[in-house]
Amino acid sequence: MTNSTVGVGVITYRDGVATFPGYFQEEPYYDIANLEVLRGPQGTFIGQNAIGGALFITETNPSLNGGYHGYLQGQAGNYQDAALQGAVNIPISDTLAARVAFDDEYRGSFYQVTGAAGASVGLLKESSARVSFLWTPTSQINVLFKTDLNYINMGGYPDSPATATTDPFKISSDAHNFAEDKFGRSLVDSSYTFGDGIKLRSVTGFQEGRTAATYDLDGTDLFNFTINDHVDEQVFSQEFNLISPSEGLFTWVAGVYYQHNNFRYPVGDTPGYQVLYPGIVDYYFNGKQSSETTAEFGQVSFNLPAGFQIQAGLRNTQSSNANHLNIHYDYPTGDIPIPQDQTERDQKVTGKVTLNWTLDPYNFLYAFVATGPQIRRRQRADGAGPRRADQAGGRHRLRNRLEERGAGASSPLPDRLLLL
Repeated sequence: MTNSTVGVGVITYRDGVATFPGYFQEEPYYDIANLEVLRGPQGTFIGQNAIGGALFITETNPSLNGGYHGYLQGQAGNYQDAALQGAVNIPISDTLAARVAFDDEYRGSFYQVTGAAGASVGLLKESSARVSFLWTPTSQINVLFKTDLNYINMGGYPDSPATATTDPFKISSDAHNFAEDKFGRSLVDSSYTFGDGIKLRSVTGFQEGRTAATYDLDGTDLFNFTINDHVDEQVFSQEFNLISPSEGLFTWVAGVYYQHNNFRYPVGDTPGYQVLYPGIVDYYFNGKQSSETTAEFGQVSFNLPAGFQIQAGLRNTQSSNANHLNIHYDYPTGDIPIPQDQTERDQKVTGKVTLNWTLDPYNFLYAFVATGPQIRRRQRADGAGPRRADQAGGRHRLRNRLEERGAGASSPLPDRLLLL
């Protein structure tokens, strides 16, 4: 089964935008303001890709009142490792500021390789840059713009057979090893606060990238069995929130969300996805896969005496996934083409109810019941089509839900936070 539209179990957000759900997981961490790890399932604000939780990364924003400031740091190590990163805050006016950050690293390979794979197997070359602008023309309006660009060359994915008894860092390979990601993300996070304190927030994100990899399937220099994987991906997302003032007995958040994700497997000398057994079979496909998600969600909080708080939230999510692929089994005796067109649609309601108790500024207890979608896609890019008789035409619905109950506490220890 090969389906890039399958969601992940733990989703990563950067500055309020859900990042690529499958590919492009090597984006570096630099110039970070804070990081939050949320236990799953997170069925209210995040939805179907957070069955195991969510990671929220906030990269440092420009500062209007901080003047010129920044940092520069470097590192050096064995295997010719050298890295440099830094950032600078640039105040432009009383209402406009910019911030520029970068991260670069080079590291040689851990591996000793014999065969035709090349000396670059396993090396690391990465370069990333970020430009941010913050504009606050009035006390009610806030607009943040960010663009991230990333180039990551991982030197392929060297390996040995599972039965090998040799040193895992001494490998033989006759296939060209290559792994390269090029991707970027732009976002606009804007908000307007009304006179009564209610805030309207909009987060718009666009991401685009290409991942390309070639590696040795058999892990030896005996057979030239290889895998090629070349994918272009585009993700557009839009979220609107209405947020109540944070003070008072009763607070609330309501929102809507939309995301569209396209995967394109290009046509060319190297197909989008290929498994090659020379002289036996050449399996490959090209075409596109897509997914679309819309959601409505809300949460209410009741702030009670003695530090107690009750929170309840619901999310209604509609999603669809589609394959439009041209699959080929190319044998020495001839090519067997298998076109594939499938669509999956789904709708789920998830939520969470939490009881919080703040004992004092340093100690916190909680208990919750949460539901989340249990992702189990059945679309297949092997030409086999739908699995059940009632899935004629390649359209079917999946309805799986996971429920979890839990309790815990947080309390500070010297220089760390204890979570139970």
